Amino acid sequence: MGAQHFIDRSKPRWGDRLLPQGGVQAWGHLGFAYGLQSGLILDTERRCGVIFAIGGCGANPSANPGRYSSFSIWEEPVLALLWAKALELQ
Repeated sequence: MGAQHFIDRSKPRWGDRLLPQGGVQAWGHLGFAYGLQSGLILDTERRCGVIFAIGGCGANPSANPGRYSSFSIWEEPVLALLWAKALELQ
């Protein structure tokens, strides 16, 4: 398994920002196949992370870009919600 380093940089339609306001750098692995989008992302400094699986997203992700990252429009709110909860528990 290859791990991606999410370095919290973002431009419209590009970047790996995990929260709209930024502030999280992490390591993880994303998956995309046959309508499933998933990920396991860990912030090793804070010792927390998120796991997500979204089904039924068979639409072309490049036609549905996010607002502040290269994640799709449906991944951004899921990641923002999960990270907000994970960081709240710290």
